[in-house]
Amino acid sequence: MKLLFFIIIFLAAMVFGFQIVQDPGYALFVYHGWMVQMPLWFALLILLLLLFFVYFFTRILCGFIFLKRSIRFWWLERRFRQKEIKNQKK
Repeated sequence: MKLLFFIIIFLAAMVFGFQIVQDPGYALFVYHGWMVQMPLWFALLILLLLLFFVYFFTRILCGFIFLKRSIRFWWLERRFRQKEIKNQKK
């Protein structure tokens, strides 16, 4: 099943690649006198990378924000397990 999935993805990538070679298109961004023109595939690649960076940055930021709560939860769970182990030995 996984092999079939990878074959389909590979074939889709080949078709997409041939389409890009035949007609690359372009993206034009204009803002207050500034103008940027680039191939459409490059603009999509930059957008995809930007989304990944935003996703990982928010994950890291949330990790730092909730770090104190995570450490406190870990500490309380550890103490509970240690007490449970002591009670089982008696």
